[in-house]
Amino acid sequence: MAGTKINKRFDMARLRRTYPFVRRKPRYAFKSDDIITFETAALTFTIADTGSHIFAETFTSAPIVTVTSVDTGTNANVNVWVSQVTSSTITVRSSAIFTGEVHIHALLIEEGRT
Repeated sequence: MAGTKINKRFDMARLRRTYPFVRRKPRYAFKSDDIITFETAALTFTIADTGSHIFAETFTSAPIVTVTSVDTGTNANVNVWVSQVTSSTITVRSSAIFTGEVHIHALLIEEGRT
């Protein structure tokens, strides 16, 4: 599993090199040469144990996905997992039928720009 390190931290408030009498709070930004594609979504389950979502972002390959259940019904003890993920869709399953939402976070980190 490849990863990327974003280790260059820049203080955006001091980028212009002006130093007033009262110093502003630092605003940090991270820069990387890698292409990062990130999407979040909420998938609604209504008395179901399977749900699908079509990504709005364009992923070049299958992204890394995490899912978390947010219960709005009466069944609060449920586990959710990713049963299938492709570059355009995701299928989420749960351990029991429930009514609530599943929050989806999809992340794809590609090698640097060429």
